[in-house]
Amino acid sequence: MKFWKVIKSREFKIILVVLLILVIGLIELGSASYLSDLNYSNIKKQIIAVIIGTIACGIALSIDYELYSKFWYVFYAVCLVMLVLVLFTEARNNARSWFQFFNGRIAFQPSEITKIVLILAMAEMLTDLKKNVLSAKDTFIRVMVIAGVMAVPIFLILKQPDFGTAMVIVAALVAMVFVWGIDYKYIRYGIIAALIIAPLTYFVFLSPVQKNRINVFFNPDLDPQGAGYHVIQSKLAVGAGGFSGMGLYNGIQTQRGYLFAQTTDFIFAAIAEEMGFIVATILIVLLILLVINSLMIAKDARDEEGRLIAVGLATMFAFHIFINVGMTMGLAPITGIPLPFVSYGGSSMLTNMVSLGILLGISIRKTGLRF
Repeated sequence: MKFWKVIKSREFKIILVVLLILVIGLIELGSASYLSDLNYSNIKKQIIAVIIGTIACGIALSIDYELYSKFWYVFYAVCLVMLVLVLFTEARNNARSWFQFFNGRIAFQPSEITKIVLILAMAEMLTDLKKNVLSAKDTFIRVMVIAGVMAVPIFLILKQPDFGTAMVIVAALVAMVFVWGIDYKYIRYGIIAALIIAPLTYFVFLSPVQKNRINVFFNPDLDPQGAGYHVIQSKLAVGAGGFSGMGLYNGIQTQRGYLFAQTTDFIFAAIAEEMGFIVATILIVLLILLVINSLMIAKDARDEEGRLIAVGLATMFAFHIFINVGMTMGLAPITGIPLPFVSYGGSSMLTNMVSLGILLGISIRKTGLRF
């Protein structure tokens, strides 16, 4: 009976979904990186990242999420220090987003783990705000303080520049505030602020490369041999795969080097080309199930704080999926956002695994299920 209870549980379903996503990602990573990585060092590193991430997931699962939130300011301070220090590192792909070790063979991206920290911090502060009965003036001051706490690391991430990660954080925080139950007048203020901040961000904070990416998103033909080239080749790869794909190690765009970042940002295009519409659709369904199960965990969480954390993490996954898959088909601008549990990258994998552990911890502490 206990075995069937585990099998039917949401925790088992979400673990199974992630395992299937990981398998698809690892298979394509081995194919997409073959010609440039004959020793399979990339897939070996990814497997190590999965193992380390699994251990981190278990640790995150075993600790009550309230403990993370209680000491959010410690994690927040560490992240701020890292986000400042990383700005003085050597640029990589026109951005200073990574700490590099052992001559660049190992890299760590602090903005990745910052996403989780800010979600935990926001959940704690919003929950605390709802517990206290404050005057309108005091509430407004508290809201401004919260906004300031969130704005500082986001600004530092924009300075790297890493507009994609900043967008992910903003989307997650906005979703949390909406679920928390913000007064509609603040929503109006937020819309007005967004209308002001959007052009300010474009003209002040975005680098020329990022501006060009946005311009090319609306019209790839503006720069078909430059910024538009990646989108055009990605769409060719997706279309060339057909129903069943061209086969592993046989994708023209993927194997001949025409497809940009085929193991990271554009790995979905490589999957569509080599594995075809069938596997690409299965992958999208699995990713959607990941988001749906995360939202169901939020719905059934034991308290407000757990609900907000789960909503933030679910939104983080959803935004990554929408932007990454969308940009491979020209439906979203190229932002360098990885596909969760699929794209090559240790920092991203670790962040996703820790997020999974926190989500499972929220679910288990509601259901009482134990593995």
